[in-house]
Amino acid sequence: MTTPTGSTPDAEPARPRPPLTSSALPGGHEPWPVSTVGPDATAGAVGSGGSVTGHTRRRGAARPSSGAIVLGIGVVLLLVLGLTPSPYAIRQPGPVFNAIGEVTLAEGAAPTDVITITGAQVYPTGSGRLDVMTVNIAGNPTQQPSWFEAFLAFLDPSRDVLPVELYYPSGETVDQRDQQNRALMQSSQDEAIASALREQGYEVPVQVVLTGVSEDGPSAGLLQAGDIVRRVGDQDITSADVLRDSIADHDGTTPVSVTVERDGTPVTVDVVPTEAEVEGQLRPVFGITVGSTYDFPVQVHIELGDVGGPSAGLIFTLAIIDELTPGDLTGGHHIAGTGTMTADGVVGPIGGVRQKLFAAQAAGAEAFLVPVDNCAEALDGGVPGDLPLYAVSDLDDGLAAVEAIASGAGQGNLPSCASVATTPVP
Repeated sequence: MTTPTGSTPDAEPARPRPPLTSSALPGGHEPWPVSTVGPDATAGAVGSGGSVTGHTRRRGAARPSSGAIVLGIGVVLLLVLGLTPSPYAIRQPGPVFNAIGEVTLAEGAAPTDVITITGAQVYPTGSGRLDVMTVNIAGNPTQQPSWFEAFLAFLDPSRDVLPVELYYPSGETVDQRDQQNRALMQSSQDEAIASALREQGYEVPVQVVLTGVSEDGPSAGLLQAGDIVRRVGDQDITSADVLRDSIADHDGTTPVSVTVERDGTPVTVDVVPTEAEVEGQLRPVFGITVGSTYDFPVQVHIELGDVGGPSAGLIFTLAIIDELTPGDLTGGHHIAGTGTMTADGVVGPIGGVRQKLFAAQAAGAEAFLVPVDNCAEALDGGVPGDLPLYAVSDLDDGLAAVEAIASGAGQGNLPSCASVATTPVP
């Protein structure tokens, strides 16, 4: 029997020594006869030369079975894999802000109004809510969630597990992404303010400004960032949409006259657009990026801290209108929503609508305003609880929905997502 290290076998009874033979070991000893002893058994016959009584062998240490070894290795591998970074980001519900309420920007700081208006009469907004919904992205190229975290998120209907490249294209840093989101938020606020003021009857002049010129594009050396675009061909440029449409009207081979204002001086150049893929189609492009600046007759300041992105435009617009008009636009009801907003009052689709629905339901919203192009996605993800979803395509739709909810009548006539659902937006 194999004896475990550090233990001593039971003593054997004394017995006569066999006579020395030619096979005797050096030192006058014969090899002791060996018997095979089963577990917990007493030694029996030894060879053919008699018997030994009272001889027992201590059981050796139990060897782990092969199944236990495999299981142990599997557990270790799962633990290692679970802690290993995955190539994914997790999209999940973010904080909820009441646009007609207050926000606390730092721990211990006093709350401040989300929207502050100067230069116009402002009215109380009542006890209702117009909630801005946000989405939190957990994971970036330098801090990715583990496989275990990604697996748990995959099981949660309120979260999505998506390739990190979807949010951080190759070579893009976290700081660059944050700067883009801040720029989108600022643009979203400007568009929302312009839309709300125009709905209230104010004149809001706009200027289309070049924010970037591609180094290898057709406008390189001709146009500059900061140029205010005044005219393209025969078309006066009154918005970024008008500029895009005027460029698209050309064939991509003929020079186009472009007039800009540079440092207060008119400058006219000829640009030959090139064709590039835009939204899946080949279109003439100038190789420029543009933004809009407005001359607001009323000053509106919107504060949400470090929240970025363009998706709060619809709710910002409704909240500004609520503050500029007598009475209580919400009628004391709790309404949430999402969607981009243009200065002309057009509501556009956003990402993360399912996460926003779950956040709205958790916050106690009574209804949710959804861009028409997001309705199919909202329904496909499973609407949490019995939250009503109303489809909106422009500011008029949004106002009609809020007024119907506030009055408690006419909601049955509002277009629901189920009635207008279209192709989901990724």
